[in-house]
Amino acid sequence: MPTFQPVFDVQKMASAMDTFIKQTGQCFCGAVRFQVEGHMIFNELCHCRACGRARGMTPVHLIGVEGTFSFDKGEELMKMIPGMGSMIHAICRECGSGLYQRPQDENFYAVFPTTFQIEDGLSCLLPDIYQAQRHVNYENRLQDSLDELPKYKAFTDGPMMTNTGAIICHSERVK
Repeated sequence: MPTFQPVFDVQKMASAMDTFIKQTGQCFCGAVRFQVEGHMIFNELCHCRACGRARGMTPVHLIGVEGTFSFDKGEELMKMIPGMGSMIHAICRECGSGLYQRPQDENFYAVFPTTFQIEDGLSCLLPDIYQAQRHVNYENRLQDSLDELPKYKAFTDGPMMTNTGAIICHSERVK
């Protein structure tokens, strides 16, 4: 059986984290339209139970943006729901679509690329810059993800894991 070799495209990850984005989006029913603008600080697939419960599935694709979140339409239709700890979730009152989540005292918004207006009329693929760069909270996964993205047991300051959930020793990480 071949051994797991994590693939790190450090340049791509660093590039994504240094990216300034200005993106428009909307909820499912279109009653709420928004703009998010700022520096992308993370772009990941989260497997934690809190994200899974809030969104009804895992992993949840989140892009962290340090900057502003403003409304073009429907701000009065937003409902703020408390989550675990200091987490708050912003949803549309009309259709229930999640638009962002964030810790109450932090200066970033974790937005959902599924709400972005990016379709070119030809495909529904996300542009490369919005493709997830890693998995976090992988220890809570509901099934193995057989991709080449780095997988972290909790967050990026913790140990890494293989596709099947085994901890990768530090000596294996530095290949």
